[in-house]
Amino acid sequence: MDKATQMRIQLLLSLIAPRLASVKRIKLMEKISTISGFDLVFIMGLIIRYKYSGNLNIVNEENELSSLTFIYGDIVKVDYPDQEHLLGNVLADSEFIAKHEVAEIVEKATGQRLGDYLIKNNHLTQPQLRDILFKQSKLRLTKYLNNKNIRIHFVFDGQSCETTLISRVNYSEILYKWIFEIFKTEWLTPYAEYYGANYIQPNIDQEAFRYLKDFPEAYLIAQVLSVKNRNKITYHELFFATNISKPLFIRALHYMVLSGFVVIRKNRDLLSTLAKSVNADNYKLDEDLQLTKLLMLNKKYFEAFGVLNKYSTLSSSHEKVNFYIIWVKLIGAFYKNHLLDTLKIEKNINEIDMYQIDPAEHYYVRALLAASQKKYQESDELFNKAVNYDKMYLKFPINNQQSFVKIIKNFFNSLKITG
Repeated sequence: MDKATQMRIQLLLSLIAPRLASVKRIKLMEKISTISGFDLVFIMGLIIRYKYSGNLNIVNEENELSSLTFIYGDIVKVDYPDQEHLLGNVLADSEFIAKHEVAEIVEKATGQRLGDYLIKNNHLTQPQLRDILFKQSKLRLTKYLNNKNIRIHFVFDGQSCETTLISRVNYSEILYKWIFEIFKTEWLTPYAEYYGANYIQPNIDQEAFRYLKDFPEAYLIAQVLSVKNRNKITYHELFFATNISKPLFIRALHYMVLSGFVVIRKNRDLLSTLAKSVNADNYKLDEDLQLTKLLMLNKKYFEAFGVLNKYSTLSSSHEKVNFYIIWVKLIGAFYKNHLLDTLKIEKNINEIDMYQIDPAEHYYVRALLAASQKKYQESDELFNKAVNYDKMYLKFPINNQQSFVKIIKNFFNSLKITG
């Protein structure tokens, strides 16, 4: 397993550490940028398990925005921009309504919620509507898994009166089916390697045992852990004790990690080796940062995020990595119209030790921030400062339109000509 994959897995697993304070967990979530659809299950499971309320905003590779709304850990809304799983289509597929009737019913329901119209006109009962909405939400959640690169941002929010679509129990059942039916073996293999290099600690009580009876492979692991009655056990010892095939064992263990029934405890020897490896490969970091800079200057947002994401865990201790993460976020905001709290970004920039940052880069990113805040004159002035330090930046103007200063100059020049 390469170091970048190992660090990504370590970051995701650290999110679900049981004793981690909520404040630290939230800060860790903010460090996550681009992940795969399979990785998204960590984030959803985290929000559900710790009963957070808010919106999980998700942007796919096509820059389509969708969101999941949570109230105390229950999913109350799945806002996914697909036509395939519109409520009318799900009703027709479930044979509650004939396909030829869907268009007519949707037209008659104009101006009110389709579900309310269906109940009011005796097409569905309330329990039937709940079942259909649950099915629709489950289908839409499953579509997230097909995304190879998605960006996420969780916004904490207050309460809502929405009806619960997916509870913690619902999600755990859906997760089991995903892992055993959809998750790819090649994606799970790095997790198995990571688990194999660390320790497994049970987190199972009698209630958990009763719940796991519906999931045979996971229940067998729980039984072995109960018999062993140890604070921690190695991956290989647990595998041989369960006597099930390796592919099923990996999937069952991953399910138990994501569901909180077992905790992965770090092997300190492994962490020491990883730290030495990171220090030994500093030249590779510098190389990748140079590549990231080139990609950012050429506005190649996703490619830059992909390279930089390998080093996201270093952002708290490495000023340049932190600075570049801010830079790439600003590119997303200014050129891709992604939502971004520019005041927070400005605060983050002010907290960076600029003596460790190249002055030209500093002023260029400041210019990008000012442009994102629509402070175009200030942006031009900062851009010119960047150019004074490094003429190379002339090749990479903040935008392709005329600058604020040039527009003013041209305006007054036009007055002189007409005068």
